[in-house]
Amino acid sequence: MFYVLSSKLHFYEQSIPLRLLAKATYATAQFGSFESLTKKAEAAGDGMLLTLYQEACCGLASGAILACIGIPINSALACLRADVTVPVAQPLRSVFRIIYQKVSNEGVLALWKGGGCYANALMAYNMGMLASYNRSSNYFKESLDFGEDRARLGAGAVSGFFASACSLPFMNVDAIMRSLQRDANIVLKLGGPFKFYTGIAKFFAKNTPSIMVTWIFLEEIQKIEESIGL
Repeated sequence: MFYVLSSKLHFYEQSIPLRLLAKATYATAQFGSFESLTKKAEAAGDGMLLTLYQEACCGLASGAILACIGIPINSALACLRADVTVPVAQPLRSVFRIIYQKVSNEGVLALWKGGGCYANALMAYNMGMLASYNRSSNYFKESLDFGEDRARLGAGAVSGFFASACSLPFMNVDAIMRSLQRDANIVLKLGGPFKFYTGIAKFFAKNTPSIMVTWIFLEEIQKIEESIGL
């Protein structure tokens, strides 16, 4: 038991750079693809502002791109955490080894096996977070006369709420079906629609601060890009 706990602790210590790298990769794919898609949509509409529906579609598409990248990495990290016999002195190399072995033994499509519910949650999370931020920021500035910093924080909180509200039902359905082996329709009949929002306060409190910080950094990066003509 002590060996297992010490191995797990050692894994988390060794994998911090790997998790930071994964977060950075996810954020780059997430915001980069969303910005590219929205610019193309604006160009197709002769520069007109996008509707909420169009921004939501861009968020869903960005989430799908992120899921294609994130599912194999998350699956490999889960295997690495579960198997204490795997050496974790070089966690990045271990993750790539797990991915390579899975492709060799089961084929390329095995990398995304069982990731349907996670992909749906990620797409919904992306849609809620990305489609709500700009409109919220504009509302705080124009209607409530907020300063830039207050508008950023307020819009970040709204973005975190919609990200949580859109994605949590998919995550709860996945957890319920895995633990209880029940169909989502049965859960809906027994617990009602609010059953799928169990734990939303905790989920919101956990995710919103990182979303708010992400938006602040993203806007600062965009300002730097504009100042140097990118």
